[in-house]
Amino acid sequence: MSSATPLPVPMDEDSLASALRARLESGPIELPLLPETATAVLAACRRDESGTREVAQIMQRDPALTANVLRIANSALYSRGAAIVSLPHAVGRLGISTVGEIAAAAVMRTTLFTNAPEEVSIEELWRHSACCANWAREIARYRRHSVEGAFLAGLLHDVGKPVLHHLIAQDNAHARHAIPIEVTRRVVEDMHGEIGGLLAERWNLAEWIAIAIAHHHHPENAPSHPSEVHTVALANHFAHVVSDSSFTNISHIAHPSVDVLDLYVEDLEALAERRDDVHSAVEAMP
Repeated sequence: MSSATPLPVPMDEDSLASALRARLESGPIELPLLPETATAVLAACRRDESGTREVAQIMQRDPALTANVLRIANSALYSRGAAIVSLPHAVGRLGISTVGEIAAAAVMRTTLFTNAPEEVSIEELWRHSACCANWAREIARYRRHSVEGAFLAGLLHDVGKPVLHHLIAQDNAHARHAIPIEVTRRVVEDMHGEIGGLLAERWNLAEWIAIAIAHHHHPENAPSHPSEVHTVALANHFAHVVSDSSFTNISHIAHPSVDVLDLYVEDLEALAERRDDVHSAVEAMP
């Protein structure tokens, strides 16, 4: 994400967005790679019994990563009782997929969600992303549909935001006139799904994850995988509404994805009861 030719000096939203899209189409934008450790962990999770050993070996080479995974595994959302004291114990209790995604999240926190421009609250963005990830898993589990990958899709739904902020900040550093921060924010809000979906494609994540990231604000426009896309869209809404300290009433959960996912009031109430566990899991994440 570095040495591309700076943008011209776009001072309004349309020209900045057009310039960024032109650079995307012509290829000079260097997008970040998925961290090597995260790639290795996710690849191992897709394999059978050998994957379990590989995940443990990858994480054991990184004591800090192991500590993060065990801390998250012992949060209220995952532990369900006795403490998890080792990686094999974590895999046995939670399953390789869950442990692998927790590990990937810990790695991504220290690589993709860092060093944002000073006007961007990277901590707030990370907490929202972690919250969305846990709600996506809860919704998928509750519906018993597309559980695999729901956490990762929720975690990365806003990954386009830090990437866009970096790109625009680089160009701002070379511009004769600073791009107004409000213009930057509007462009980031408008384009982050598009950029995030492109990143997921380049990282060879599952097709539905890329589509869900790209369309989480407008799931009705997704070309395929409607259930998965609406799950992430509703998880994003839950992360904003249900996890807000002012949430008091299930009637606040008004979102088009509720009907698409065939959820009723009692379903929303059951999901909302998971709020404290989701909060605990987010607090446990690095």
